[in-house]
Amino acid sequence: MKIKKFFLIAAIVVLSAACKKDDEPNKMTMVTNQSNVTIRLIGTGTVTIDWGDKTEKEIHSLWGYEVGWNTFQHSYMDGISDHVITITGDNITHLDCERNALSSLDVSEISTIQYLNCAVNYSLSSLNVSKNSMLTHLICHYNALKVLDVSKNTKLVELSVGANQLTELTVSNNTVLENLRCGGNQLTSLELHTNTELTLLACHGMTIASLDLSKNHKLTSLQCGGLWTDPAVLGNRLTSLDLSGCISLSYLNCETNLLSADALNALFESLNNSAISGKEILISRNPGTNDCKWSIAENKGWLVTNRSL
Repeated sequence: MKIKKFFLIAAIVVLSAACKKDDEPNKMTMVTNQSNVTIRLIGTGTVTIDWGDKTEKEIHSLWGYEVGWNTFQHSYMDGISDHVITITGDNITHLDCERNALSSLDVSEISTIQYLNCAVNYSLSSLNVSKNSMLTHLICHYNALKVLDVSKNTKLVELSVGANQLTELTVSNNTVLENLRCGGNQLTSLELHTNTELTLLACHGMTIASLDLSKNHKLTSLQCGGLWTDPAVLGNRLTSLDLSGCISLSYLNCETNLLSADALNALFESLNNSAISGKEILISRNPGTNDCKWSIAENKGWLVTNRSL
């Protein structure tokens, strides 16, 4: 009887602890060593912010989406060291923690989050968004991410992950994705067959050798070239580019690739002949730039720009 009683009490304790945990508000944590930080939130209800420096916790009532961002700022007076910021709340939908020198960010408990901007933190090397199924906008460029799994984020319409350290990026599950910026990583290939809603693609400054955009009929802007600010940086390693399926395209930067004159002529032939105004193609610093037949594109209403002239 005593053994049964012991196990019964233990079970009650475990069950009580679990219930207590379920009742606790969701929280996110981030680590910074910056002396001044700014965090912006949108949501409903109450949030509590613990700045991690033994100051009194701040309690705020959030404005809703119609009103706009709630901005919170804090200065650390105890010197430069790591501080763990903890934000607790049940209905946070938007988080902007850009430019705070974050080395860590955990948003796994915030299932309601739809918009996350953690860009330009430079030292942020990991980001787990597998439990953020409501996420529609993920902006995390200029960090140190080596891996990013967005397979569970099927509602994403914007993904900005440029200037990280990614060697691969899979977006096959992100079928409603409209804007993808992934340039400045270490990608050698990019598969976009299922991303039929894509309107903007920036995949410049990498070593991609081929790019199949035959299914991306809604694409209006393509940046697969190099950076004009650094001519030594190869745009990609494209030797051919067929855009015959891109019937909505109006801007193309394919500078600093390996396109010969014949390849550029074939590219011009594949461009749409629609009446879209302001169509422009940039072809500088390709092997065939000066010998290709610009008139093929110009006769289709495209402005051909060679910025190396």
